[in-house]
Amino acid sequence: MRIVRRKIYKGSDKEYGFIDVLNYEIKSSKDMINLFVFCVLDIKSRNLTVNIERDDGSLKEIKTMEFIIKNVIYD
Repeated sequence: MRIVRRKIYKGSDKEYGFIDVLNYEIKSSKDMINLFVFCVLDIKSRNLTVNIERDDGSLKEIKTMEFIIKNVIYD
């Protein structure tokens, strides 16, 4: 679980949200700032999936991206 932080000053045209995963900055929309997200790092498929929790408790996928960890040997 991660919290979406603010990058750049509040109210700026360049403002955006981001999360930190293994020292990588993953950009998010600014409407996600200060919300918690659930991150799933699938090493086998080399993907990172970011989810938010809906009001009913289910998860909604908001972002999926390729994510390769340095110094890991993939078969």
